[in-house]
Amino acid sequence: MTYCVITSIQKPTIAVRKFNKLFGKKLIVVSDLKTPHLNKNEKIDYFDLKSQKESFPKFNKLLPYNNYSRKNLGYLLAIKNGADKIFETDDDNIPYANFRLNENSLIKGNFLNKNSWTNIYSYFTKEKIWPRGLSLYHTKSKISKFELKEKEKRSYINQYVVNKDPDVDAIYRLILDKHVYFNKRIPLILGKKTVSPFNSQSTLWFKKIFPLLYLPSYSSFRTCDIWRSLVAQVCLWKINSHVTFFSPNSYQIRNPHDYLKDFIDEIPGFVNNDKIVNKLLRCDLSSDIKDLQNNLLKCWKSIGSFLSNPDKELKLCYAFLNEVSKL
Repeated sequence: MTYCVITSIQKPTIAVRKFNKLFGKKLIVVSDLKTPHLNKNEKIDYFDLKSQKESFPKFNKLLPYNNYSRKNLGYLLAIKNGADKIFETDDDNIPYANFRLNENSLIKGNFLNKNSWTNIYSYFTKEKIWPRGLSLYHTKSKISKFELKEKEKRSYINQYVVNKDPDVDAIYRLILDKHVYFNKRIPLILGKKTVSPFNSQSTLWFKKIFPLLYLPSYSSFRTCDIWRSLVAQVCLWKINSHVTFFSPNSYQIRNPHDYLKDFIDEIPGFVNNDKIVNKLLRCDLSSDIKDLQNNLLKCWKSIGSFLSNPDKELKLCYAFLNEVSKL
């Protein structure tokens, strides 16, 4: 059973309405303080603030408002409702008519074992473009067909690249800002220590690694899902699993953004993403999937110095994992 989780501070958008048709009651739209009240005639139920507080009072009390990390409550509600997979996306990400998700964690695809940062967009297009969160040292890197081997691997996190206005950093938008449509390719599976950021824009998570869904609250808005992705990858490698990238199943008509503001918000990532990966790689993690929660905590502890309030972050992470364990 696959649930879809979105957070929104708007009335139902085209994307939300389309995902509502696809997922029905298995769509969870998480509200925040800025989310407007819905018209009584709306056929889409939002997970409103009152319901959030009633459903997860202890975790909700610790979780800040006006923060993208409110999405954590949507994950918890999906788990509570019996989800075995969670697909997350955004309210400006529009599914194609032939939208579909891979339902199997065992994937046949091109396997890349590069032992470094890699620009996964170069696998899907020849355009000069790179994903948000990629180390700036590697924006010019390209995946060669000679580096790829077709293999079958276990992948508990699947990211779908997005057409038209894909997830790129503010440097790209301020300088190039070009719409891109990616080519259809067989899935790209990343090997151990082959690093690529992935976002919360169009991502499928399997039940075995639900604890890794945890989104930090005390990082900037433009780094929270990126830093989560770096933590998740290191945890996956330890249990012999991978992140896989798929061809697009949606396109984005992006909500209005101030690109300079985005740039300022992304500076912690530009400056620290390499350091974060190096610290994470030095964590002493267990290869037993039963220790996944402990591994996650070790990872967030190791990079606490990059967070604005590491003590509060760890309390939140503990509280999230406690809820997951109960559910």
